[in-house]
Amino acid sequence: MTLRSRRSAHRSPVPACVALILGAAACGSGEAADIDPTAASDPVVLGVYVGATPARYDAPAYFVIDQRGGDDEIVEMSVERVGRVSLMGADAEMDVTTGEATAGDDAGTGFPLALAAGARRVFAPGGDHVMLEGLADDLAPGETLQVTFEFARHEPVVAEAEIVQLADLLEVDMFWEDGDR
Repeated sequence: MTLRSRRSAHRSPVPACVALILGAAACGSGEAADIDPTAASDPVVLGVYVGATPARYDAPAYFVIDQRGGDDEIVEMSVERVGRVSLMGADAEMDVTTGEATAGDDAGTGFPLALAAGARRVFAPGGDHVMLEGLADDLAPGETLQVTFEFARHEPVVAEAEIVQLADLLEVDMFWEDGDR
């Protein structure tokens, strides 16, 4: 599937490697095929993307999450081939002398992350995101990673993250409201 930016019909199509992963293909409470994206109580993760990165660096990860049920919180995220996942952005209070996140019960990760009932949280370039630290090996475009979101009140959600060039993330429409970029 080829996507075009909503802002301009003259922009080039988004590369196939950045095609949106929606609904059942992107998230789940276990296996992706078991997802009911209309379920009123399940958090839904839409499209998880990770920037292609050599192993010696940390990799940014971006996604959108719809909290369709009551208030909840992400208590932990885990990603295969990654040593640690840290929350970065508005909800992480950073110690500017060390660069470590200090919010949350597990100082250094920024978790737990509160999710308000019925809210949408966007983790996008230039805003809230997570950093994948301690990569086991290089993350190359076209590869995928399994990401598990652990919640305080809901079953875990497992999503497949697509590894893409960082510049391609700027073209993913779900990260932007009209006029944001």
